[in-house]
Amino acid sequence: MADAPYIGRLAPSPTGRYHLGNLSTALLAQLRALRRGGRLIYRLEDLDGPREAAGSAAAIAVDLRWLGLDWSEGPDCGGPHGPYIQSQRLERYAAAVEQLEQSGDLYRCTCSRKEIAEVLSAPHGSFPASLLYPGTCRARREAGGDEPHALRFRAGGHVVLEDALAPAVAVDTGLDPGDAIVRRRDGCFAYHLAVVVDDLAMGVTEVVRGRDLLSSTALHKQIAAALGQPYPTTCHVPMVLDAAGQRLAKRDGAMGRPELEAVGYTPALLRGAFACLWGFADRLEAFSLAELATLWRDEPLRADALNLHPAMSSGPEALRLALSAR
Repeated sequence: MADAPYIGRLAPSPTGRYHLGNLSTALLAQLRALRRGGRLIYRLEDLDGPREAAGSAAAIAVDLRWLGLDWSEGPDCGGPHGPYIQSQRLERYAAAVEQLEQSGDLYRCTCSRKEIAEVLSAPHGSFPASLLYPGTCRARREAGGDEPHALRFRAGGHVVLEDALAPAVAVDTGLDPGDAIVRRRDGCFAYHLAVVVDDLAMGVTEVVRGRDLLSSTALHKQIAAALGQPYPTTCHVPMVLDAAGQRLAKRDGAMGRPELEAVGYTPALLRGAFACLWGFADRLEAFSLAELATLWRDEPLRADALNLHPAMSSGPEALRLALSAR
């Protein structure tokens, strides 16, 4: 895979508009592809129906195109690895589940969320605080039967993650994220399965994602191995925090493209603001994508998180003044 042409991916979930943190990760994915002489695939991860926000799928694509991002395959332009919408790829996930069942990597689970919470919070329990599932159904030979059940992947053991930016770390997948659900009891396929199946099928060579997904990456490597393939290399970028040090969230109204445009940011100036946030530049100026790619430096991106400057939400002039006063 190291000698293969670079293929990255953008994989938004249509659960709301993209905010500054999402835009930062997406822009870094684009720059990573530019620096490696590669290309991007755009995939819409829409399996979480109840959380899907009306109109967000189209809005995210508009936001990314506005910022200058470009992909060679996707729902809007087609390509050899389609369809590029997960809800249209269900037969691929079903085939992967069948393969994992036959190899003994899955087991049936009838536990409800309430039952899991009660077991983990039992006063005499000896479970680690990070454990997400106590393995109640793991040892049952016929768990589920005709009763509605989910399918869980048998995780466990330490996975050493070698990453382009994050320090090498050994993750015990038995604790976090644990025996993850790959198919819910309602028959819907889960994120942890679908993302692996699609990354492998689409020939992705590197996944650029937030630092908060390190433990998920370890699980994805195990699922990929169970499917008989190596998972792509990874580049975990820092999380973007607000001025108070809190993680940005859609539900909290974190700023997105419309709000940024309203206070005077053009795409080129917003790229410049990101250059300042990442530590690539110390003053605000307009950048093209190609210019920004030449500024890439790994060291500032090795931080666990990056804090937005309070002036960023006030517009480019306020940010220029704040940066010049440092």
